Amino acid sequence: MKKKVVVKSLKSLAIAATFAFGISAFGTAADASVIPSEPPVKTVEPEAFDETVKTYKKSSLLSIGLGGSLLEPLLGKVQVDVVSQKDVETTEGTISTGGIVQADITDSMLLGNTHVGVAEKTSIKTDDYTYDYSGLAQVDIEGSIVGDAHVGLVETEVVETDEYKASRDSLALIELNNPITGKVSIPVGSVEEFENKNPGNGDDNEDPGDDDPGNNDDPGNNDDPGNNDDPGNGGGDDELPVTGSAMDSTLLVIASLFLMAAGFVVRKLNFKRA
Repeated sequence: MKKKVVVKSLKSLAIAATFAFGISAFGTAADASVIPSEPPVKTVEPEAFDETVKTYKKSSLLSIGLGGSLLEPLLGKVQVDVVSQKDVETTEGTISTGGIVQADITDSMLLGNTHVGVAEKTSIKTDDYTYDYSGLAQVDIEGSIVGDAHVGLVETEVVETDEYKASRDSLALIELNNPITGKVSIPVGSVEEFENKNPGNGDDNEDPGDDDPGNNDDPGNNDDPGNNDDPGNGGGDDELPVTGSAMDSTLLVIASLFLMAAGFVVRKLNFKRA
């Protein structure tokens, strides 16, 4: 009787231990599946920024992004932002851009890299330059099947470096660059300004080669005995006749003709007397 009680007790303990182990294992597996190893991102794209980006901030009323379709190699990636502002700081500098409409097409076999901006303003600052642009409307096309192009309306562009500052204001500007037309620029109501911050101080005009003995003072040029003082050239003026001008030669020819005519007349007269 006691053996049956002991056996039943052992069976109960084994069942309880197995049940407890199963619950523990199930709980561990459930915890591992609930917390993913990587963040399940749905809207942000942290991998889109490289290691040079320090800060990034973007706001927009409407943003549309198209890509990943079968037509992407032909049409490229499309990004359209409406009433947007973007500020980025990198290890190379900062860029701030915004506008009512900003649309970009990248890596398109037809349109290349195309940018369209309406009421757009862009500012870039680096250690080497500052760049500011504002325009009522602009279209920039680079690397398309028809070449490169820029069309701008009521735009202002200013670039400044340590060496110069240049600016341009235009009511309208059309620029084309393709194998058929070459480079074509058509500005309308345009004003350009340029400032050289490091103008030449005149040192470039005083070339050491001007005073080099090998130029004006070289004995082989003006003072070379083989030129002016050579007996075969100008040094033997006392021994060789000096050639006169063209007028002197003409007079000598005329005089010779007169002498020949006079001799001919004298000979005729002597022949008749004889």
